[in-house]
Formats: sequence, structure tokens, C-alpha cells
Amino acid sequence: MRDKRHAPSKRSGFTLIELVVVIVLLGILAAFALPKYANLTASANISVLESIGGAVLSAANIVHTKALVLGVQGEPNATIDLDGDGVDDIEVRYGYPTASRAPSGFRDPNNVFKAMDSNSTTDLAWGTDAPPASYVVITTASIQGSSGGKVNRNAIENTNCYLRYDRAASPGAPPTVTYVTNDC
Repeated sequence: MRDKRHAPSKRSGFTLIELVVVIVLLGILAAFALPKYANLTASANISVLESIGGAVLSAANIVHTKALVLGVQGEPNATIDLDGDGVDDIEVRYGYPTASRAPSGFRDPNNVFKAMDSNSTTDLAWGTDAPPASYVVITTASIQGSSGGKVNRNAIENTNCYLRYDRAASPGAPPTVTYVTNDC
């Protein structure tokens, strides 16, 4: 009979070298995956800005259609009634929404936001240049770090992740949307 004390034992577990190799491989994989993940965040923020830009331009085109019906598309300054209640709701320049500030004493904008979804003033942060406002900058409230609504234009521009809506400059020339995505 063989003595059990000298029988070869079955090995269980990993050696130190095997563990080090696995840890090194995981580190290499993480080094490649982390930049891809960070890039996904930037891509997501850029996509959100582009969808906001699409919504802004769609709203501007809807307002322009109403301005065409009313015959004010050639006027540099006009107001139109969007909802048919007899009260002018939105300022237009050459038939497109302006980039004006909210009327004095009000937080509710009478610019391009008036034609957008009612949540746009809380989900988005926006600000304009000095009167007469020729452009409005827009970002999400989460990127800007606020609860949304009208904020200082400089605070939005300092995020380097926003879009800029420039009002129509002349009859027949639509407004433009440009994107600043340096730090998205």
C-alpha cells in the first residue's frame, strides 16, 4: 500500500504569475476602453445639441410658415399670434423667430423658445447677447449646471458645449444654427 502522505496532491487556484498576467491584461483592456467611453459621453452631448438644433430650426420654419400666411415675412420687426388667441406671442424678424430676451419683468421668452415645446424653458439653458439681441445660445440645463431657463450668456458660452441661433439677417435669409462642441 502506498502512503497517502507522499501521494501527489491536486493543485487548486492560480499561481502568482498567472494572476499578474490577468491583471496586466485587464489593465491593457481598460486603457483602451476608457477613452472610448469618454468619447461616447462627448458624442452623446453633441447628439443632444444637434437634436436641439433640429428642433429649433423646425420651430423657426413653423413660425416662418405662419409669417408667410400673415404676410410679415419681409418685415424686420413684427409680432405674430401663434395659438390663435388674439394675442401676439412671438417676435419675428423677416418672418423667423428672433433671439430677443424675455420681455421686461418676465422669465418667459418671446423668441424661438415660444414656438418650441413648453419644457424647453426648463430642460434647456439659454441666454442672449445684449439688446437688440442678434443671437441666442442654448445648451442643456445639465451641461450648464442649472435648472434651466434664461441664464447669463457667458455662463453657457463658458461650457464650450452649446449651439448658437442667429436670427435672420435679411429678407429671404433663414436663421442659422452653429455648434460649439470643444468641451462636450
